[in-house]
Amino acid sequence: MKEIFLNISGIIGKCVIPRNMLDKFYLDYGCFFIHSREKYDFCACVTKDIGKNIKKENSSFVTRLNNRCYISDSELIFWGRHVLEKEFYLEEFRKYFIALISWILHRDKNMILLHASAIEVCGKCILFAGNSNCGKTSIAMNMIKNGATYISNDLTFLYIEDNKVMVLGVPQKITMDKKTYDYCDINYVVEQDINRIYINPSNQFKIKVSAELNAIVLLSKDVKRNDALLERVNFNEAVARLISKIIHSYKWGFKPYCRDYGYFSVLNRVMKCIEKKVLIYYMIWGKNHFVNYNIIMKQIVENEGRI
Repeated sequence: MKEIFLNISGIIGKCVIPRNMLDKFYLDYGCFFIHSREKYDFCACVTKDIGKNIKKENSSFVTRLNNRCYISDSELIFWGRHVLEKEFYLEEFRKYFIALISWILHRDKNMILLHASAIEVCGKCILFAGNSNCGKTSIAMNMIKNGATYISNDLTFLYIEDNKVMVLGVPQKITMDKKTYDYCDINYVVEQDINRIYINPSNQFKIKVSAELNAIVLLSKDVKRNDALLERVNFNEAVARLISKIIHSYKWGFKPYCRDYGYFSVLNRVMKCIEKKVLIYYMIWGKNHFVNYNIIMKQIVENEGRI
C-alpha cells in the first residue's frame, strides 16, 4: 500500500491505495499531490479487509465487481478480493472517489460539479457543456492542439470567489474512442485498449487547474456541415440546459449521512453570478476543424469584451 496526500482547493485528503494503482492515480490527480500532513479532511482507503469493524460492515454495500464499499461524508473504504483487478480503478474507485470529493467541495467550499470541459486561451477561460457525445472532448482538443491550456475534460467545478465565477478543473487523463481520436486529427502519445484511447496530458500540453470563467458554450454537433454556428444566448434561454449538466454526488449512489448543506442556495448563488458575469453561447460545430476553432477565437476570444 502507498500513502498519498492531496490538496484540492485547500481540502486535504489522505489516500491509502495499492501500489499497482499509483500510476493511474497520479495521472488523474497528480497535480494535487502534496507532502504528508498530520491533519486531513477526508480519507480514501483500499484494503483486502477491515477486520472486525462491524459498523462499517453493516453500513457498506456490494459493488458491481463484488467488493464492498463504505462511504460517508469524510471517508471512503473499499475492501474485498477484487480490489486489485485491472478494472477496479476505473469502474469503481474513481467514480466513488469523485463522488466523495464533489460532496466535500460542495459542503466546505460551496462548489458545484458540472459535466463539462474547460480550456483557457489568450487569458480567457471557456467552458464547453452539452449532452453526452455532443463533442466536449473534440472541441476542447481542437483548441488545445492550437495552443489552448487544458483545465478539464469531463468534470469541472464552479464556485464564487471575490464576486467572480471560478472553475476548478479535474485534469484527469483524457478518454475517447478511436473514431473521435482520428476525427480530432491529433498526434499525442496514447494508451489504448480494445475500445478506448487514453491521453496523458502531463508533458504533452499546458495544464492549469483553476481560472476565472469568461464564457460558456452549449454544444451541439453536425459533422456533415462545413460551417459552424456560434451565437450569443441570454441566461434565461440557457439556464435549463446548464443546470441539467450539474452532477450531484447522489448520481453515483453516494448518500452521505448528513444534511444537504444548502445545496440549492449554493446553486442559486452560482447561477446568479453566471447571469451577471459570464457570456453564454450556443454552438453547432461541423467537420472543419479550422472553422470550429476560428469562430470561437473570433467571436469569443478576440471580439467580445467581458461583462
